[in-house]
Parts: sequence; structure tokens; C-alpha cells
Amino acid sequence: MAFLSGEKPDVLAISIVNSAKDINCAVRLAGESAVSVPVLAAAAHKLNVEVIAGKGELTLPHLSRP
Repeated sequence: MAFLSGEKPDVLAISIVNSAKDINCAVRLAGESAVSVPVLAAAAHKLNVEVIAGKGELTLPHLSRP
């Protein structure tokens, strides 16, 4: 998808939806261990909002764009 959307091939091409899945897993595991991870929880929320908005297939650099 990264190359089809005109991104540079040297940019980290991890999709927002894949990142959301990984970070949600980390937040869940932390919760099961009663460990507070507010920064990860905030990141998970932001990624989930982007996925719901239909931007899940874009890559992480898109989050830094206005």
C-alpha cells in the first residue's frame, strides 16, 4: 500500500491498523498485569480513531501530517 500511495520506499511502512492492533495488545496485557500505561493508552486511542476514520491502511508517517 505504501508504494501505491506514493510514499517513499525508505520510510517505515507500517500501517496504522497494524500499529493499532499491536499497541492495543500491549495495553490489554498491561491492564491484565495492573500496570498503568497512559501514554500507550493515548496512542492506542489515536490509532483507533484513525482506523475508524478509514485511514487504517495508511502508514504511520501520515499521522504527522496536518
